[in-house]
Amino acid sequence: MYVPKAIRGAEILKEHTENQITRSPMRMDRWLQQAVSQQLATRFELTFEEESHGFRPGKKPSRSSNTSTENINDAYQDIVDIDLKGSFDEVQHYKLLQLIYNR
Repeated sequence: MYVPKAIRGAEILKEHTENQITRSPMRMDRWLQQAVSQQLATRFELTFEEESHGFRPGKKPSRSSNTSTENINDAYQDIVDIDLKGSFDEVQHYKLLQLIYNR
């Protein structure tokens, strides 16, 4: 079983706001994360809706805004915007892994 190393942190000094701490994984951990991400992307990317944006290959936040503007101009009345920050804090990871495995 692979156990990742502790994440390195560095404090960034900000002039007009609170200092910010950035965290980045070790090089080997990042490499493994990228390898897993590429494998999952090839398995799941084909089933995403074209309108689905977010952190996906070839999708940019600006494109999402442009699509929203186009939809408003085409008289669509509902646009859904979801901010996932913190939403995975409550996920039961064993269930998520089981769903991925069953895929």
